[in-house]
Amino acid sequence: MGSFDVYELLKPFYNRLLYYLIRQKIIQADETTMRVIHDGRENCPKSYMWLYQSGGYHSKCPIVLYEYQPTRAGQHAKTFLTGFSGYLQTDGFPGYHIFENENSEVTLLGCMAHARRKFHDALKALPKNSQKKPGMVQMAISKIAKLYAIEKQIKPLNAEQRYLIRQEKSKPLLDD
Repeated sequence: MGSFDVYELLKPFYNRLLYYLIRQKIIQADETTMRVIHDGRENCPKSYMWLYQSGGYHSKCPIVLYEYQPTRAGQHAKTFLTGFSGYLQTDGFPGYHIFENENSEVTLLGCMAHARRKFHDALKALPKNSQKKPGMVQMAISKIAKLYAIEKQIKPLNAEQRYLIRQEKSKPLLDD
């Protein structure tokens, strides 16, 4: 049996998934470091695996795609998502700000888990005797916990029911 390149065999399938991914209303993206060994050397520069997935309950065909890139430049996401028009949910990494211009059809959304992490880090930075006292950081963590509790309760509901409950219960917490 002759040799073949698996990448070349899968490329049409991958491209078709990308075609459907960029037609979604919401895409979630993240990138993580990885070490790639070149020519047997152990100390190699960081590389990145970028992840893109269809987001929310609106996706009729859930898709998760990965893309290897040697850097963390935001241009990689912009190139990968060429043709995408909708909401892009990320962790707030500044590289995604490349989508923020007057002609962009992409609206950036934050991630509540990453926002919560920043408040948790701020809480740990407080002196020990202040960590349990009421304050702005503790209030933010408490409100986020309430949002998580609401999400847990409404998970089995349909999209319209979740929307109505979020407007009634979650929106006031977020506005506050």
